[in-house]
Amino acid sequence: MAGRDDAADKGAGGSAATPDAAVIEALANAGVEIEGVTHTTHKAVRHPVVRIIEAITAAFGVIAGLLLIAATVVVCQMIFVRSVLKWSTIWQTDFVVYSATGAIFLGAAYVLSQKGHVGVDFIQSGLRGGVRRTVDRIGMLAGFLFCAVLAYSSWHYFHEALTQEWRTETVWAIPLWIPTLPLPLGFGLLCLQYVAEFIKYEGQRS
Repeated sequence: MAGRDDAADKGAGGSAATPDAAVIEALANAGVEIEGVTHTTHKAVRHPVVRIIEAITAAFGVIAGLLLIAATVVVCQMIFVRSVLKWSTIWQTDFVVYSATGAIFLGAAYVLSQKGHVGVDFIQSGLRGGVRRTVDRIGMLAGFLFCAVLAYSSWHYFHEALTQEWRTETVWAIPLWIPTLPLPLGFGLLCLQYVAEFIKYEGQRS
């Protein structure tokens, strides 16, 4: 039955599914041959631009993880200080909120590189051949443009916070450019990762 289904898919104008780029890279590094994966596919995954972008997004993924760890530690410290020592807290709430939020934006590009974002592909999965490839490309272009607009807008917000010396309206009164910096950085990284995803996708289709 599986052979018939594969033949039907190919006969309908589609092509056999290609493994995910991250899987291709891992298996290729291990010296494992993958059926249906051409030299062009391996070349696309190892493209210098792709490797540079994904090294950058992976580094920010580590930073995002460290921010989440730091936020967790500070939450525990805040609970101890308020519940056991009966002290008031000044900076902890701001630190936790901004660290967790910053981790979301800074780590988003790495999550995209690992195919970790939630996607709805009900319609897309029913398409075959050139129609599906066109829809895939439109989806990546739409994602890139959306992130580019938000990167541009958030950069202006960050620049105003920096030049006008805005501060948070809290006891700690932290300079607002610090918690707003992850916005343009995160969306800019997403734009770069979409470029890498497009290069990998086109290489896999070759």
